[in-house]
Amino acid sequence: NSIKSYFYNDDAFNFNFGQAKAATGNFKEAEEAFLMVRNERLKVDYVYLGWLAKCYIMNKKPRLAWELYLKQENSVDSFSLLQLIANDCYKVYAITLTLVYNHVIYHVV
Repeated sequence: NSIKSYFYNDDAFNFNFGQAKAATGNFKEAEEAFLMVRNERLKVDYVYLGWLAKCYIMNKKPRLAWELYLKQENSVDSFSLLQLIANDCYKVYAITLTLVYNHVIYHVV
């Protein structure tokens, strides 16, 4: 029923398939597709990291999204990723945010 089985090891397919699944709200399948990507250039791309972080949050794995951020060097993209994580966590988990030394600490309400 799906071409997915024919492109199992194709990074471009898995990246695009993950984006399509996430955009339609199927975050479980999207996360699986993103984790199939092996190309290091894709895995450090902001679009990949942002979608994967969103998938983690929507799949009730916010700690993994936070760990993605912690691996980033300080940059505009890392701050954007932090904002994405904070906003999505707030929406999903109704958390409070405390700013401490340029890092956000999450306290689940």
